[in-house]
Amino acid sequence: MNILDALLPTHAALHAATASRITLHASHPPTQLKYVIVQSPDGRHHPILGSPTIPHSHLVPRGHTPVSAGFALIYANQIQIPQIPSITLNLGPKPNDPHLIRSILNIQ
Repeated sequence: MNILDALLPTHAALHAATASRITLHASHPPTQLKYVIVQSPDGRHHPILGSPTIPHSHLVPRGHTPVSAGFALIYANQIQIPQIPSITLNLGPKPNDPHLIRSILNIQ
């Protein structure tokens, strides 16, 4: 284990997930984002995307309940959701998360 793995296990895991896809997309590295799926007061689920430097907990609007969270690796026309949970929300990705994220980014 190197120092990055010890100090930043989430970022090391995210780097490993990104590296596993580099051979397929060598000319276009992915955009890395954090995301939270929130339930609004009316019961609908909405994805919120943010910078990887912002804690997941800071992405949740007042009055909304987080239901899942994780990281999104966004390539030209596809999304990869590594199975890396949010530490600040103690939530991980759910199977429908890629669909919700693709819908707001208009990616088929």
